[in-house]
Amino acid sequence: MKKLLTTMVLTLTLILSGCGTTDELPELELATYSLDYPDQIKVGEPVTFNVTLSDLSNYEGIDVEVDFIKTFTDQDDRINLESEQEETVFTTEEHTFTEAGTYDIVIHMYLPWFHQQENGGQVIVAE
Repeated sequence: MKKLLTTMVLTLTLILSGCGTTDELPELELATYSLDYPDQIKVGEPVTFNVTLSDLSNYEGIDVEVDFIKTFTDQDDRINLESEQEETVFTTEEHTFTEAGTYDIVIHMYLPWFHQQENGGQVIVAE
């Protein structure tokens, strides 16, 4: 019995010691960005948004998404647009707004081990 218990403890120790190792993650300064979109956005007209990021040398594999949340409404009622990358510019999929109003913009930058979220201001959608 004592031999079995010792064997179990040693096995458990070996398993847990392997779980404790961590790969060192690279240091990452927060990305800086600019957001470009048409001056006027109207209900029923398709629009895309461009997010341009600064130096991407530390951002291999980054994904960018843009959320729109109608101001003063439920935070769960959001429009999420994924983007396609071309060099440092991420262009969202085309979207047609169905309701006029003011929308808060949230920009998300994702890496496998990191998430940065930035307030992108507001956009007004007219009738």
